[in-house]
Amino acid sequence: MNETEQMPETRSPMPRIVGVASLSCLVSLILFYRAVRGAVSEIGVWWEEWLVYATVPVLLTFLILYRSCWHPEITGAARTCYLFLLSCLIFAGDIVAVGAMLGLAVFFIGMMAFGFNAFEGGNH
Repeated sequence: MNETEQMPETRSPMPRIVGVASLSCLVSLILFYRAVRGAVSEIGVWWEEWLVYATVPVLLTFLILYRSCWHPEITGAARTCYLFLLSCLIFAGDIVAVGAMLGLAVFFIGMMAFGFNAFEGGNH
């Protein structure tokens, strides 16, 4: 083998597929939430609102995983249920990630305000 020939990529595309599905779930969650927030808030029951908000991101994530090469050896209802469960787990992970990002943002804003207050002499 000479220098111009390269070994073929043998890495699995599955981590990339999960990353794409997770990112598309997060983006669709944000966009769908912003688009239907007013209409969904009129439902008045919190779990029904969550169900409406979760429908589009989970469906999009499921379609991405279903059309990918994620475990093609599993067929039928077993693969469908497995991918639906994985889509729900990705959605839950995105919700946790958004909560963590918002929590960190509030923490850092509070720390900056505390730092500026201390830099200016504090509460004397």
